[in-house]
Amino acid sequence: MQEKYIPIENDANLPTSEKAKHMEDWARLSDELFISNGLTKSAVRNSTFKSIQSTNAKLRDKVVEFFELLNSNRIPLLIFSAGIADVLETVLEFTLPSPLFNSVFNRLAFVVSNRFIYSEEPIPRLEGEDEEDDYQLIGFSTPSIHVFNKKASSFLETPFFQLTDESDRDNVILIGDSLGDLLMSEGLKFNPSNILKVGFLHVNIEERMQQYLDAYDIVIAGEESSFQIPMEILASICSFK
Repeated sequence: MQEKYIPIENDANLPTSEKAKHMEDWARLSDELFISNGLTKSAVRNSTFKSIQSTNAKLRDKVVEFFELLNSNRIPLLIFSAGIADVLETVLEFTLPSPLFNSVFNRLAFVVSNRFIYSEEPIPRLEGEDEEDDYQLIGFSTPSIHVFNKKASSFLETPFFQLTDESDRDNVILIGDSLGDLLMSEGLKFNPSNILKVGFLHVNIEERMQQYLDAYDIVIAGEESSFQIPMEILASICSFK
């Protein structure tokens, strides 16, 4: 499915409305596969942990320092993703220092993303299995979030926007890695000139660079790109408080 749908997502000649239909198909087919293959809560957590151990899932360099700056300056963070919240939160839990993770996610950070829905009753255990309860995947949160419908306007009732008073803040740093991510701030009451847009460009760099330069204020290219630049921008802003 990645081989089929990622080229569609990145096709510069395809209208966004057409791309969105394909992204909805991708999400639906993926959801059906997860459920039909009997995914469980423990399997999600264990496979994510193994991926972290093998470094397939890792944070960019300087992300931890970025989180530390957010935490020490009480700056709210929204992780707005078309991925799976259960996976994202597990990655952050296992890769951020525990005190930092607990502090940030208890006070400042929220994940708006697709979430697994598990059975209310635990799966019956066979004799000799671990005593810890496990739960079966039975569905997904709605609406399904994909790269072309990640708009703040659709999620203003979520805890992040309910607890974050826009009137107390004048600026946004929007960080994304697709052109669809530019929609994330749509629906907020900020002056567009007060939204600094930082884009990471991973694939087809030469072909897509001009598009990204036209859309983002700053473009950081390369698969192993560091969070150094966003971190330094945030540090500069905090130094003027």
